[in-house]
Amino acid sequence: MSSSQLKELKSLQEENTLKTYVCRFQFISPYSQRCYRKKLKPCERKNLVLEILSQERISITVACSIICFTRSMVYYTSCRNEQIIIEKLQELTDKYLTRGFDNYYGKIRS
Repeated sequence: MSSSQLKELKSLQEENTLKTYVCRFQFISPYSQRCYRKKLKPCERKNLVLEILSQERISITVACSIICFTRSMVYYTSCRNEQIIIEKLQELTDKYLTRGFDNYYGKIRS
């Protein structure tokens, strides 16, 4: 390759990287502004990541990096069954009407 061809190739590569950065900024900007405009709760961030995934053809890793969210939180599902606790509290309130939450909590824990 001649030096003129190398210079032309280098300028094309620089132009291409510049276009890539501009495209990435235009893509990332609305989502990141939406995320940083106010503090979002983890469930809201997860919904935002899922919204990005449904609208754009990108990977989960990229979507999570846009929102500053960990990938493991996208896959996380709670396995806590609160129905048992609710039933136990209801049972205790029926049995001991005038006691407070601290008392109910202590009875559940013991």
